[in-house]
Amino acid sequence: MVPFQTVERSRFKDMTKTLDLRYKPPSHKYFTETEMPKLYGQLRERVENDLRELKYYATTTDLWSSRTMAPYISLTIHYITDEWKLASRCLQTSYFPDDHTGEAIAEGLKDALESWGLREPRHWLITETPTRSGSRQQMIERVLEQEKAISQDIDVWESVNKPLSPLMEFTDALSGEEYVSVSYLRPVLHLLNNTVLAHSEDDTDLTKHMKMAILQYLNDKYSDPATTDLLDMASFADPRFKDSYIADDRKDYIKARATAEIQALLGMQAEYTAAAGGAVKREAKKVKRMWHTLQRNIFAFSTGGNIVTCHRSALKPETVDKLAFLANNL
Repeated sequence: MVPFQTVERSRFKDMTKTLDLRYKPPSHKYFTETEMPKLYGQLRERVENDLRELKYYATTTDLWSSRTMAPYISLTIHYITDEWKLASRCLQTSYFPDDHTGEAIAEGLKDALESWGLREPRHWLITETPTRSGSRQQMIERVLEQEKAISQDIDVWESVNKPLSPLMEFTDALSGEEYVSVSYLRPVLHLLNNTVLAHSEDDTDLTKHMKMAILQYLNDKYSDPATTDLLDMASFADPRFKDSYIADDRKDYIKARATAEIQALLGMQAEYTAAAGGAVKREAKKVKRMWHTLQRNIFAFSTGGNIVTCHRSALKPETVDKLAFLANNL
């Protein structure tokens, strides 16, 4: 993305003169004060129309700092359209100077939802993803390719790369925007615990420590009862997995819960008219909705990084918000 001021630079003017001597490009002030607000207003109205009749949705958020260390928070909404397609919209990239406490973030998200006329979800799952973890592994891998030119720390890099490298495949699989990935989590956790991050005889002490730390973090993160039920139900509903990755002492409970939910839906069968069919569809959307990953937020802040460049580090927060909204939703 290039700054609006580009239209007033001598090289750009020379290029336009070469193409057409009669053409005079608008000033950067025109784009800043007229065209960009107009385009933002039109796109925001279109997005608001898409969300107006929305009954079920999920949201994800992430925090980011610009080149000038100005803090921002994103809000991305995920939902299923009437055509049963997964859709995402990056709604805001807002200036967030408050302390990054749970209470402050919750209040900021509540204000963001209210500004878009969205009801707060009844249930939510908070996730935290270290930014650019994949890039770190790729940098380590590239250094290892240059092993002959490096005389120190190779053993350390190899120990770090060993547990990180196989995680890349899982990261890519769980980062899709056009399919629901929550049903993968239980099988992936099983595979990480029993195969991918299992101890091997040739592991160094550092590799063992990293594997243990990764597994402890993941297992603790998904250990609370509500999340455990969610992952087991999602895995059970996926015909590829069924109850293969559910603990034996939980299988009867999950089957009973799934049966109860199905029976509740079948209870509508007596009124299965066109209206009832719509009710079933709405319930299915509610059950299926949008467990997208944070990947979309990472893309949003990649866009933000392209907007708040070294040449545009003094942009006002409201301008950053509008430019990021346009870049992510046009």
